Amino acid sequence: MTPTLAIALTAVFTAVSCALLGAFLVLRKMTMVGDAISHAVLPGIAVAYWLSQSRASLWMFLGAAAVGVLATIIIELLRKKLKV
Repeated sequence: MTPTLAIALTAVFTAVSCALLGAFLVLRKMTMVGDAISHAVLPGIAVAYWLSQSRASLWMFLGAAAVGVLATIIIELLRKKLKV
């Protein structure tokens, strides 16, 4: 696979996943959750780099995904408990 094709496929998959998640959040009237998750994954990427000492995509993805899921769980718990 050429680098150009890999970049194009990454862009397509990112656009599709963001569009699906964005439409879902708009329909549930939770549009700020997407913004919160996007900001929450940055510490996950930093911690993944700190622990692995590698910029490999797998470790960055795992760190971002773990913190993103954790942030989503915390947001849902707060929303249910505090009626925000």
